[in-house]
Amino acid sequence: MSNKNKPSMAQMFVAFLIAFFGSKAIFHFMDFNYSLFKDPFDIGKLLIDIGVFFGLFFIGMMVYNLFSARKAS
Repeated sequence: MSNKNKPSMAQMFVAFLIAFFGSKAIFHFMDFNYSLFKDPFDIGKLLIDIGVFFGLFFIGMMVYNLFSARKAS
């Protein structure tokens, strides 16, 4: 992968923060509690947990790109 397409550390950090706090907020409001290491293994809950996190991470990456492109213009 070339450096041109590689996301910056700031972009990854912002996307992680959006995904982390966003998933915590969503799960709090939906009363969804799942801890991979404390609760018995449940593939459905694991997929929900990972899917929400990576969905929000992707949205965070897009939001960062949107605002950094506007700032550069």
